[in-house]
Amino acid sequence: MGIYLYLGELRKETVCSDRVKRLAYETQDTRRALYQARQRLKLLEDAIHNLQGNEQKEIGTPKSEVSHPGREESVSEGEARSSSVEESSFEPLVAIQGLRTKRSGERLSVNFRLDRIKPDGSQLSGHLFIIAANTACDPPRFWTRPRTDLENGVPVDYRRGQAFKVRNYRAIRETLIIDSAAVTPLLLSILAYDVTGELILDQAFAVEEVQ
Repeated sequence: MGIYLYLGELRKETVCSDRVKRLAYETQDTRRALYQARQRLKLLEDAIHNLQGNEQKEIGTPKSEVSHPGREESVSEGEARSSSVEESSFEPLVAIQGLRTKRSGERLSVNFRLDRIKPDGSQLSGHLFIIAANTACDPPRFWTRPRTDLENGVPVDYRRGQAFKVRNYRAIRETLIIDSAAVTPLLLSILAYDVTGELILDQAFAVEEVQ
């Protein structure tokens, strides 16, 4: 009698384990679909913005000049496109402040400050990815730091990200190698996971081509 009870409990544990694995895969697929949708939306917004700018120029509306001293560009907080509220149910624990990029040949330098949203004195550890992308070309191009495999634009293994620890804030300086002179990144995504693999940051920024 005891062996049958044991086998019954073992079968229940196996079924529960399979369900947990299935839910994990479904959650990962949902995140990838949201990432792709956000990329398409950002490119569409940029296209609409460019069309509106051209119309204003044609009717003589003055357009402010944007200078890029030293081939350096600054991305304001207003240009950030975060999916944390509208497109995903995860709760962001960190945020990007003062993002700056600089393109020099095939090197794209990315500097920013990683801030705790609600610092409580404890130390938060995790893994960080910086992903530059151009989904307007065929096929889409992606460049990552650290180098890692992507599936539908999302890291396959969160543990391959740059390890970080932050209590209040931390300065991040990284360089991506853009191994293409013909294709320029249009979107810069920064993703962070905690040590268990939960997504704690997903922000995207437009990357303007520096003349």
